[in-house]
Amino acid sequence: MATIADEMVRLRDSVRASRRERSETRARLSRERRRVAADAAAVLAAAREELAAARRTVIREVKGYRTVLAKEVSALSREAAEQRETARSDFAAAAAAARHERTEFLDALRRGVAARAAANQKHQHDEAARLRRDFAVFRDKLRRSVSGAASHDRAERARWLAEFRETTAAERSTAGRELAAAAAEDSRRRGRELGELLGSVNRLMHETRNWRREVAADLARARGAWAERASAADAARDPRSERRVAPEEPRANGRADDPPDDLTTITGIGPARLVRLKAGGIDSFARLAAASAEDVMRTVGGGLSREYVAAWITEAGKRTGT
Repeated sequence: MATIADEMVRLRDSVRASRRERSETRARLSRERRRVAADAAAVLAAAREELAAARRTVIREVKGYRTVLAKEVSALSREAAEQRETARSDFAAAAAAARHERTEFLDALRRGVAARAAANQKHQHDEAARLRRDFAVFRDKLRRSVSGAASHDRAERARWLAEFRETTAAERSTAGRELAAAAAEDSRRRGRELGELLGSVNRLMHETRNWRREVAADLARARGAWAERASAADAARDPRSERRVAPEEPRANGRADDPPDDLTTITGIGPARLVRLKAGGIDSFARLAAASAEDVMRTVGGGLSREYVAAWITEAGKRTGT
């Protein structure tokens, strides 16, 4: 019996010890759990603070970039407005000059016609006065001849009168033809000058309209490029976006890091023609030098001559060393 009691005591003590160890283990686990939770909360708070700071930094940078971009767009808009005003003023000045020149030409033409008419009228008046004087002289001679009353004299006077009439009629006919020819030649010359002047005015107005269309197209393309750049910048700086900017493709005639050929350095190629050339696949000196004059003329349009386009191709060949 004592052995069983002792065994029961030992068993009870063992259970109590096991319970105390379990309680101590639970206490240690609870303390360890609280410590780990505190450390995790501290790490999480630090990570949240760093993320908030990074987000504020990115927001400030994006706002700064948007401000700079807005200023650049505003400057570009002002420059475009100035160009439009300059083009409008140039067109108005050219139109005013053309109107003034046409008015002066018409006034000069009217004065010339009036002067020629006055000269013709004066010539006719002088001719009539000379004829009246000659007739008066003839009448006096006829009267003096009539006073002699000789048949021979009458026949002579009749013959002289017929000759005088024929001579007078021939002179008047010749003078009329000369005056008509001079007036017709002067009218044709004035008409040719007026036609040339109107042609020059029409060409100037056509070139001005083409230039205004090119400026409007360049402005639209510039605005589109700025909008694309702004979208790409916002996408690159936004940490929540998963878009990535595609790497630039290498150029056909060189490495990707080489600067692009500036075709506008060739005389006659402006911004509008540069856009048409690039749309046709001609974006470098090498491609322009390898293209034919007919292809370039079809790409650019605008009624360019073959010699004018051939000069571009020759200059591009010089730039590429071919």
